[in-house]
Amino acid sequence: MGVVQYRNKEYEYSVMKRGMILGLSNFVGFVESSNFLYISEDVPVKYRKYVLRHELRECFGYRGSGEEKCRRSLEAELKEVPDALKRRYVWWRFRSFNTLFWYYSEGPGRVAYDEKYLYEILGSLLFLESALNR
Repeated sequence: MGVVQYRNKEYEYSVMKRGMILGLSNFVGFVESSNFLYISEDVPVKYRKYVLRHELRECFGYRGSGEEKCRRSLEAELKEVPDALKRRYVWWRFRSFNTLFWYYSEGPGRVAYDEKYLYEILGSLLFLESALNR
């Protein structure tokens, strides 16, 4: 259990076993109906607040704004990451999104295929790829 701050509000989160959600590593999620915020134990501790805020920003920061919530949240997220961590962090996020994209396009998640969600992931993946090439 931990606490992360977003928009001057504290959110408790649970740390869950790797692979417990969808069999994935480095996962994060928020169940809005129960205010249940969670993150995988294999997300490095020094990265957790950025990843958790990303999830909260997607849920609350861009509500009703249509598509690209994930990519827009990533843009804001990367502004929070200190320069000393940024290169490694972006590479780590790129690998995480690449795994997520594979899971929903070719892996076990393809049975729950949601084209809109897949495009959200792809947009974020392309954004991270361009950030790596800067």
